[in-house]
Amino acid sequence: MYSDVIISSAHTQGTMDDLVRLKNTLFQNYTKDFRPVYNMSDPIHVTLDMFLISVLDLDEVTGTITLNCGLALFWTDYRLAWDASEFGITSFVFNSSNVWKPRIYITTSSDDLSDFSFDAFDVRVYSNGSVTSSPGRHVKASCSFDMTRYPTDSQTCVMQIASWMFAASEMVFIIARPNISMVYYKPNGEWNIDWTSVTNNTDFGPHSSILDFSIHLTRRSAYFIISMTIPVQLLCFLNPFVFLLPASSGERISYTITMFLSLAVYMTIIGENMPNVSDPMAGISYYLLVAMLYSCLLILLTIFTLRCEAVTDIRRFPCWMLRIAPRQVFHKPVETISKGDSNKKVIDTERMEDDNATEETICRDEKELLQISRKEDLLRFIDKSLFFITLFVIVVIGFVFSLSFWV
Repeated sequence: MYSDVIISSAHTQGTMDDLVRLKNTLFQNYTKDFRPVYNMSDPIHVTLDMFLISVLDLDEVTGTITLNCGLALFWTDYRLAWDASEFGITSFVFNSSNVWKPRIYITTSSDDLSDFSFDAFDVRVYSNGSVTSSPGRHVKASCSFDMTRYPTDSQTCVMQIASWMFAASEMVFIIARPNISMVYYKPNGEWNIDWTSVTNNTDFGPHSSILDFSIHLTRRSAYFIISMTIPVQLLCFLNPFVFLLPASSGERISYTITMFLSLAVYMTIIGENMPNVSDPMAGISYYLLVAMLYSCLLILLTIFTLRCEAVTDIRRFPCWMLRIAPRQVFHKPVETISKGDSNKKVIDTERMEDDNATEETICRDEKELLQISRKEDLLRFIDKSLFFITLFVIVVIGFVFSLSFWV
């Protein structure tokens, strides 16, 4: 019987006269206002079997899950039993408004607390008094989201089903199967259902009969990784390459500011898809914050390198910088200076041949040339050092965050 959820394998037999005579017999003294038990001290047992049709949406911002599902219910009404051989009918479909039905509520609904309505759905009655019905509904339920591993996160949504006003001594819910039926389910493009479960809820004690229908979903993260995670990591990876640009090009500061603004745009886009809660925050939010701070640091370092470029005398550099610079920067003989470099000043050989040139002038030119060469070597050392250090830092940060939140 449990497999006859939407389309029943049973069929009505007999004639119309038999069916009318059976209806008049069953409902002659029937009332739908009371539980179908002879002794009021006995509980009515209702078996529940949920079947999922589709998951329409998971809204992380509002904390809700929207889905289409049905609930197959089975119970016994002793007043609706008859002798099948007498009427020639073993079962028939009847309007649900004429029989007693259990009032089922989804207590975790975020929309309203209306019951799982039977009004638009019929019931099938069997000759032994068994009654089955499979009402369907568009459900919007509350769901607690853990966005720590976004966009590779998994969520578990629990729908609680209870019967309003009835105690466990009056109505008992029986689990038809340990999971939700997926026979009619249509896959969702964003979420994959890993497993489902149906359990008795004991949080409210033994005086209530409540069932928990749990759905565990994993986000299909390929789209989010390609469109958000990878671009952010690429932007962070490109940041250190600012130190490979010639300082004289004047593009360094604009490059770093462009990288900073790009990260700010991605931070805004990702923030729109995140719930406005602080506990727990998504790991990618921390990563974006670190990336923004890292980008700010590179802007400051870029300004520092431009300031160094503007210094004319190497002796005016900070002492700590001169101490960490390679020794060969300050022990470089004039002969090692490349004479083919068009960007460096060269000794005016014609002045050496000029009768008016003095030895003192030639010596001053050599010192100026050596000073410029040492400054360029020092700036080159600073740029290379900052490039490798900042590149190493961002690679380590990306690796740590990937292992911690996304793997």
